[in-house]
Amino acid sequence: KLPAEDERRYLRVLAQSLVEKLEAKAGELTATNERLQRVDELKSELMQSISHELSTPLTPLAGYLKILQSEKLGALNERQKKVLEAMLQSADRLSRTIDNLSDFAVLETGNYRTRAEPLSPAKVAEKLVEQMQLSMAKPKHVHITLLAPRHDVSLVADPMRFTQAVGNLLENAINASPPGGEVLAEIVQADDKVRVSVYDQGSGVAPEEQEKLFEPFHYAKGARHAAVVGLGLAVARKIAEAHGGRLVVESPPKVQPEMERDFSGAKFTLELPLHPPA
Repeated sequence: KLPAEDERRYLRVLAQSLVEKLEAKAGELTATNERLQRVDELKSELMQSISHELSTPLTPLAGYLKILQSEKLGALNERQKKVLEAMLQSADRLSRTIDNLSDFAVLETGNYRTRAEPLSPAKVAEKLVEQMQLSMAKPKHVHITLLAPRHDVSLVADPMRFTQAVGNLLENAINASPPGGEVLAEIVQADDKVRVSVYDQGSGVAPEEQEKLFEPFHYAKGARHAAVVGLGLAVARKIAEAHGGRLVVESPPKVQPEMERDFSGAKFTLELPLHPPA
């Protein structure tokens, strides 16, 4: 047994050694955290830079295609019209992808601020359905149906972001549906919330894959949803959360809509408060 003084000295040295090791480890963790934060910043900067570089040539390209389609530069035959229509559809889809890429970089930083304005969810959805029926659903022989309440609902939200979120859900459903399938968008007001539910007739999503759908760049195994889960769903969820709402998935849906056709693929529900939280 060591003398009392030697024992105290030993304990002091041991304690000092442990403190130094802990301080060194804390320094390493701090440095690692700073590097990770910088990597995350660089990733966001890269995503914004890429989206800018892609959108710069796309904007005039889409404009020129629309001028050609208008036949202001000369008449077009049926074959030329079909080719131009396909090119415009591809340009529109690329534009949506670029928007999602750019917006996700901003939303991920947490610095995003929503703009609160009164809007009609039904009118926004109606316009989106009309546009996407022609640009995306028709080429796949998929039909989109919209069910909206008889009495219009007023929602206070960011019009551009709300449109983007619903558009991403419709795009996801179109891609998930087989040729000849149907997509259903349903708008319901429940107490102080608005729910926009989008059903598809796809192959569904396995339970262990459902939450992963909302992760950026995740690809679901064995599901048609893999075509669009890169960023669209991740952006839609972040938009919902920025409004004090949520975005959830059920596959298969627990309750089927009152329709003749069966929607046993997946149901994505965007739920937002009628008025954003203070």
